[in-house]
Amino acid sequence: MRYLGVDEIAVKKGHNYLTVVVDLETGHVVWVAEGRTASSLEDLLKKLKRVKAQIKAIAMDMWQAYISTTMKYYPLDVIVFDRFHIISECNKMIDELRRKEAQTAELTEKKVFKGVRYLLLKGQESIENDYKARYRLHRLLEVNKSLNIAYILKEELRELWGCSSLREAKQYLENWLKKAWVSGISPIIKFANRIASHRSGLLNYFKHPVTTAKVEGINNKIKVLKRKAYGFRDIHYFKLRIYALHESRYALIG
Repeated sequence: MRYLGVDEIAVKKGHNYLTVVVDLETGHVVWVAEGRTASSLEDLLKKLKRVKAQIKAIAMDMWQAYISTTMKYYPLDVIVFDRFHIISECNKMIDELRRKEAQTAELTEKKVFKGVRYLLLKGQESIENDYKARYRLHRLLEVNKSLNIAYILKEELRELWGCSSLREAKQYLENWLKKAWVSGISPIIKFANRIASHRSGLLNYFKHPVTTAKVEGINNKIKVLKRKAYGFRDIHYFKLRIYALHESRYALIG
């Protein structure tokens, strides 16, 4: 067990969460804990440290509770911020900006904001063969400079993970941050500041190219379990059912 992925899943209404940790080499769940706080992850990390597990990388989102707990037991070099979560955060920023710009748009421009949310959040390649979608997106970006800048920066950020080396990625990211900071658009600047403060974990991907994709796959199976059982009143039993998705947990961490 050298590479781990950490993510959370909402299991009940009211934002009750489980923290799920997956061995990225086997795809097996090795830890399930209630909540998404520091304590949700700490007992696992204590066990791993006690058995001297050689953890090379832990993929996670930029959730401070997970970050701070991990750094109590392992160096920053093991933290790899998941690329898909980062782009998801960028999409949230763009959506916030879209709503803000739609509210202040002139009456003659408001119609171009209708039904375009998914176009802004999709990758450029996913609509390249859809003329109507490309035209609607073009019309929006043509009339709104702020969204145009945000969209271009989002697409450029997606290209970061195509860099061939850590050195290239560092330079690419610094150039991207400079463009974001000089945009003068507050949601973009706020997002860029967040990326800058987490740049080390982001760039660690180029040392250990791991993501939380396998954890997302497990989370989808957990959602199916929950639906089949119409929810679980006994959270301990639910956790056991999650571990039962495979049989390696006890062999791995005791």
